[in-house]
Amino acid sequence: MAEFEEQMDLTETPEKEEIPEPTQRRQALVSKLQSQVKSAKKFHEKSFKQMKNDMDAVLHGFSDTGWDEEKYIANILQRHVHQRTAALYAKNPKPVASRRKRMDYQVWDEDPITLAKAYSEISAAQQNNVPPSPQSAQLVQEFETVKSTRKQLDKVSKSLELLFDYYMNEQRPTFKSQMKAMVRRIITTSVGYVKVGYQREMDRMPEISAKMSDIQTQIDHLRRLTEGVKEGDITEDSPEMEELLLSLQALEEEPLVTIQEGLLFDFPECDSIIVDPMCRQLRGFVGATWVAHEMYLSSEEVNEIYGVDIEKDYLQYDLKGRVSSGKDHYNMIFENHEGMNAEDMREGLALVWEIYDKSAGLMYVVCDGHKDFLREPTAPPIRLETFWPLFAITFNEIEHKDLLYPPSDIKLLAPMQH
Repeated sequence: MAEFEEQMDLTETPEKEEIPEPTQRRQALVSKLQSQVKSAKKFHEKSFKQMKNDMDAVLHGFSDTGWDEEKYIANILQRHVHQRTAALYAKNPKPVASRRKRMDYQVWDEDPITLAKAYSEISAAQQNNVPPSPQSAQLVQEFETVKSTRKQLDKVSKSLELLFDYYMNEQRPTFKSQMKAMVRRIITTSVGYVKVGYQREMDRMPEISAKMSDIQTQIDHLRRLTEGVKEGDITEDSPEMEELLLSLQALEEEPLVTIQEGLLFDFPECDSIIVDPMCRQLRGFVGATWVAHEMYLSSEEVNEIYGVDIEKDYLQYDLKGRVSSGKDHYNMIFENHEGMNAEDMREGLALVWEIYDKSAGLMYVVCDGHKDFLREPTAPPIRLETFWPLFAITFNEIEHKDLLYPPSDIKLLAPMQH
């Protein structure tokens, strides 16, 4: 840890490295992707608004504007959500892996009588000290080889089950609790999503709900503060300097910890997944050429995760998706402590989209209002047969030419509630 402090001399203030201006065609591609996602979000606006109305109906017990909370309410909708969640959710989900069935035998016809005859013939030949027939020897040898291979594959399957179970219990909140929340979300809003990720060493995932219990987040935060000191943005008397020193002290007291690596499961909100309007079916995203995951991150989080200082070069939002007042989020949080309220901390956020383009085979990461990629476009971190690291789950599937999202339980029960 002392070496770490020496490497980041807090008194040094080197000149800020100039970031090359992105080419015109690169800016054009980023702008095209941003417009593409915004247009799709506008296309699905009616469905997203219905999801919000369904959530309000469960909360209040009514969705009719002619009703209010001062009148008597028997919240049947909320009771239905709790009862159906308990009925559908597996209390202890168990992963199961098995070897794929295939035609393993080329000589043996898989008839037990044929195999018994071959063994009997080999046994008799051994007793008489004569060689067995080549056909019987080949059949028995093939059977023993396949038996050994299958036993080995069964052990691999068992190892996969144990490994998968380990990663289910490793992330926080736990896989089981988030899965239960997703079932509740599907009942309420008609759709839920599971996103599969893989955290590699020294690589932090941007997902908000999926976290591993390691020190990677702390290291990324320290890196950003250290860069602020070197660039002169953080002075000796600023609160961030004290935060940096305290964090360094805490790391010194930490035992040596290996940064964890493995599977992560994220459960995005129902309206944070924006699907290509050409999609005809949510399960498998049939017909879609791209799917985007929308996230609201502070400029500091963007710097820590992607290593890009977007400064004021982005469009600022609040958590409700509205363009905020345009305050400098950095100064608002750290310099104006007395006048800051809880709502101010929810403003100045960057709207980040991870776009998975199946046609190009690439994952783009862009920020609304920022003219360059946050991460160099590359293939998705996990290679799946479906390409998409996202899986959509619905319960009330329908076949309708004009509707992509099925009706939720709440929408179907709302007339009965009223």
